[in-house]
Amino acid sequence: MAAGKYNMLVQQGATYSQTITLKDNLGVAIDITGCTAAAQIRQQYSDPTPAAQFTCTIPVGTDGVIRISLTPAQTAAITFDRGVYDLELTYPSGVKDRILQGNVVISKEVTR
Repeated sequence: MAAGKYNMLVQQGATYSQTITLKDNLGVAIDITGCTAAAQIRQQYSDPTPAAQFTCTIPVGTDGVIRISLTPAQTAAITFDRGVYDLELTYPSGVKDRILQGNVVISKEVTR
């Protein structure tokens, strides 16, 4: 499947949490039982090291739900204003699929 596009706003120093539900063309949840998910933020695609790595969980595979989150410490450590991210899903067979991607805008923290 082609990666969906979603641009996110991350508030520096705050918890970031997002729930993604994968559905087919008929609106039915895609079964992702046994899959694992991974997502990272980088300032530029070519950066060798991610600025942040999301915690990704799949609570109930048959619901097609993936939850991604960053802690306040992780968001506080992001020093740039704009970056990129993607979310990849790895199936039990080892096949990997990029399911979501986009730009990240960091809303700078004042209270520290």
